[in-house]
Amino acid sequence: MLLIFSYCHYFHSLLKRAHVHPTTKIEEYRDCVLRIEDEAELTYSILNNMLRFITKLLQKSEKEQPKNLKKFLGKSRVYNGGVLEFYNNQALPFVETNNSWSLVLVTLTTIAVSLPNIAEVHVKKLLNSMRGGLEFVRHIEETIYAKDELVDARKTARRIWIEAEVYVKWLGIKIQYQARNGKLSRDILQWLQEEALKIEDSEKINDDSHVIAAKSMCRISETILCHFNERGNWPRGMELFDWISTMIKDLIWACFTNLPRVITLKCHHDAIEKRHESVHYAARLFGESKSILNNFEKSQFEETYIDTTRKTSNSGGNK
Repeated sequence: MLLIFSYCHYFHSLLKRAHVHPTTKIEEYRDCVLRIEDEAELTYSILNNMLRFITKLLQKSEKEQPKNLKKFLGKSRVYNGGVLEFYNNQALPFVETNNSWSLVLVTLTTIAVSLPNIAEVHVKKLLNSMRGGLEFVRHIEETIYAKDELVDARKTARRIWIEAEVYVKWLGIKIQYQARNGKLSRDILQWLQEEALKIEDSEKINDDSHVIAAKSMCRISETILCHFNERGNWPRGMELFDWISTMIKDLIWACFTNLPRVITLKCHHDAIEKRHESVHYAARLFGESKSILNNFEKSQFEETYIDTTRKTSNSGGNK
């Protein structure tokens, strides 16, 4: 297995780096030989103990796989365009957004929860599934894209997710208020877009996370409005909820193609003093995601990022 092999390779490399300097005195040479043999026995003993620990950790982690997320994702093996559909190139071209997986997923979830005529059981299932999904998404973003320009977007996603999950609010706004007053799905999306524009245009807002969240909400709500206005057939609350849920699944699957790379990077941490902890982290992540990774074909494991995927697919479709 990748993790065990990486751990073995790490300790093996330590052994290979061990060396002695010969001396003209036979006694000193013998002392060195004995010392090396003792150190080798100690190192292999440590290695065996660590392998047993890693095996137990993998077995424990497999039992902690997110059941709600597995049920939500189902048995689908590929993503089917959700990366493209969330972002309409013709929607509000003057709104510039930096997209992270987590920010888009949280924004879509917020919209879904705000829709009318959605039974509470469906809302809870979506929120519970997203809780598990976002844990993996954050592992991916914080490992591969830790120092890029999307750090603020990820921080914003974490903040608005807590607000949506715990208080069913978005930037202090009660997102189910309109649904309880009998508003239709299209009315609610327009309302969310208007509230987002107000926040963007407000000179009183000094919090960057509010502006980032508002831009994301404005762009995505407008995309959904454009999508169904062009078709001239607006779905009912539950139909739109299912459509957004499918889009969320597609985005999660696309994001998860990065998991093998994250696990590999964690097994090869540059800092020796952090490598031990990093391998444990990778073992837990692998165990918890094992059943999800089994749904992919080997050819699907290519690094994917949300804006890159959208631009690449769009250019391909325009040929």
